Amino acid sequence: MTKLAASLLAVLFVFSAALAQLPLASDATQQPAHAESQPCPLNEANDGANVTLKGRTIQEPHNLGFAVDGCAEHVMLTYAGASDNSVPLDRLRQDKNLKRFKKFTQSTYPGTKTHPCNQCAMYGDTEATLIGQLQLIGKGVTRNQIGNLQDANGKRIWKPGFGNPVPYFIYRLVITSVESASAQKLPPPEL
Repeated sequence: MTKLAASLLAVLFVFSAALAQLPLASDATQQPAHAESQPCPLNEANDGANVTLKGRTIQEPHNLGFAVDGCAEHVMLTYAGASDNSVPLDRLRQDKNLKRFKKFTQSTYPGTKTHPCNQCAMYGDTEATLIGQLQLIGKGVTRNQIGNLQDANGKRIWKPGFGNPVPYFIYRLVITSVESASAQKLPPPEL
């Protein structure tokens, strides 16, 4: 197998893994089965709006996702001052809630030389209320049944979303403040 073929297979694998994680809802307004009968706060939001979102973190392969209460689409999370956005670092409230949120979402168990532990999370999904600037790839953008992005008329959109290496998030929240965060500690993995 050539290097090119191996590289293409690797990209295809990452892309298919990302697509497998996508909700099949036609838009953010459709609620997952576990959602209560509350409206999705992403529906009326505009690009650049300052919002408060309540939900739980989702560990994606390369990104930190956020399942917003009442919404089918996940939101990609990033912090003010990060290189992937233009929100300045001085807008990020550096307090105990932010420190706690980072601890819950970034702490991992160490591996050993003979049993590496890649991203073995120390805490389960974090329940949180986050404040920040919501960014969207376009107003009225939804996802069709096979996961492709489309506009309000159903026309396929080729503009990528947010995320790395596969930009499949329609929404990104640039966190400027953490109102609350809680998580349950997981047992260490058996190595």
